[in-house]
Amino acid sequence: SGKTRTLRSNSGQIRLMQFDRPTAAARAAGIVPVQGPGITHVCFQSPDSKPIFPKFVAAGAKPLSRTGDLVQLRPDVPVKYAYLRDADGTMIEIEQLLLENLTFDHRMRHVAIASLDIDRTVAFYTAVLGKAPRERRSNLVNKTLDVTASIDDLKLDVAWFNVGNLELEIWEYLNPVPMPATEARPLEALGHNMIVFDVSDTAVALQRLQDAGGLRVASPSPIDGGEIAFGRDPDGNLIGFFQPGSD
Repeated sequence: SGKTRTLRSNSGQIRLMQFDRPTAAARAAGIVPVQGPGITHVCFQSPDSKPIFPKFVAAGAKPLSRTGDLVQLRPDVPVKYAYLRDADGTMIEIEQLLLENLTFDHRMRHVAIASLDIDRTVAFYTAVLGKAPRERRSNLVNKTLDVTASIDDLKLDVAWFNVGNLELEIWEYLNPVPMPATEARPLEALGHNMIVFDVSDTAVALQRLQDAGGLRVASPSPIDGGEIAFGRDPDGNLIGFFQPGSD
């Protein structure tokens, strides 16, 4: 048992969960490292004229960047980036857009997974989502990214999927190599614990997950005026499929 609160933005939702009796395994799980494996962060964007980075810092989030501030990774890309951790150690990314006339104050941009095998993970989500990634990049190296993540000599393979209002970002860290988990991360461990997709049919979505090599966890059950079903992707990340009610 526990408490939940749902925060709704113009591009997605975040559900906060506080569990009354987390298991010993959940308490011992620790924070998800930058390189994962697991659901590592949610990214928020804001215009440079209305920055949200200082608001997160004022609320108690601690920047990971070695400069303690936003970093522009490339001069030709008009974005400044920062990783932060909140009071529970959960990681957040901020993208501050150096662009004019943007129509929003802030929005959720993407949810990120750090995978142990990006080819396997991309094949899984291609099958589940019914579309290929919009972009893939291999052997990505950027010393400024080292500053942002506070890790030396980062090397990455990356893929991005367009998923409705948000993107799903998948990284495989080639350096440093993440340590495989011995078992699935407990639901009530601190951090991002699931990704939920809106679907038109939970049964169809579950079948696609199983056909793609995922693990069925829970059959559809009522929630929030609709129903939800759960499975796990090949890395053990918990995936929910929510079918809204008729209203």
